[in-house]
Amino acid sequence: MQVLKKLDDANGIEVHFDFLNASKEELKIFSKAIPEHNLILVKNIQPDKTKLTKQIHKIGKSYIRSEGLYFYDDDHPEIVRVTNERKNGEKIGLFADGDLCWHADGCLRDRVKQITLILYCEQSGIKGTGITGFCNTRKAYENMSTHYKDLANNIEVQHSAAAFANKQPTVGKNDGGYNIKPDDKEYEIFNGQNSKTNGSTVYKTEQEDIYKPLVHAHPWHGEKSLNFTPSIISNWRYKDGAKLDDTTSTDLWNYLYNHTFQDKFIYKHNWEEGDLIFNDQWYGMHNRTAVSGKRSLWRWHIDNYWVFQ
Repeated sequence: MQVLKKLDDANGIEVHFDFLNASKEELKIFSKAIPEHNLILVKNIQPDKTKLTKQIHKIGKSYIRSEGLYFYDDDHPEIVRVTNERKNGEKIGLFADGDLCWHADGCLRDRVKQITLILYCEQSGIKGTGITGFCNTRKAYENMSTHYKDLANNIEVQHSAAAFANKQPTVGKNDGGYNIKPDDKEYEIFNGQNSKTNGSTVYKTEQEDIYKPLVHAHPWHGEKSLNFTPSIISNWRYKDGAKLDDTTSTDLWNYLYNHTFQDKFIYKHNWEEGDLIFNDQWYGMHNRTAVSGKRSLWRWHIDNYWVFQ
């Protein structure tokens, strides 16, 4: 792996790496560099689903939902289609056209083992649209004031699918969530009702009373980062179960919102066909602007813990 340049001061590097032909040992070394840099970009990768998936499986195990939902690739169920393409007028992928709030994939599940997010650009759409932002939440945490850092360390948050879908309020101001209507094909996934529709199990959070730490430690490195997803947090409390008073809650929320999403912590990626991005989700979040033109990304989640053993 040859480092070509830093992407910016917030996130990541661009490298020259023959990913499709790399050995398992080379992939192990490459994989260990992902959390160090938070994001690694490899360009000009050929659109070979089979070979990409084979190489990715040498790094870690993919997350696959058992239902075999419509947004999974027909031949490679490890791949989630993130696309605005329609077939016979119906969506064939997730997150088709609109803005998408800050999130880490899987944050609505009770626990996530798939730390590394992998995105490949098959079709980029119209330049200047569909820009993916990557926020370095480790740097955001490290640069917090001592007062707010101490406070945040003692808070846990409740994530809600209903809040994500704009059907339940968040604790404070948020960045828009994901607006979908009942007749939208994605509604069965993100309806926030914790029910089954058309055989699909939606994400479960609020009915199970699941709380997660606002500041979490990376399971491999142990370094801390913020777990602050403003469009998904429906409640928060002290770790001993006590409620925050309104003044403290509002003050902390506004501080975190204004601090975390400063430009100095964010890298904005304009996709080009053949781009392959590896992002450590424990140390970061991502969002997206609205999409125009034909756009198609392939997405994998992997648990690559073994490379650190």
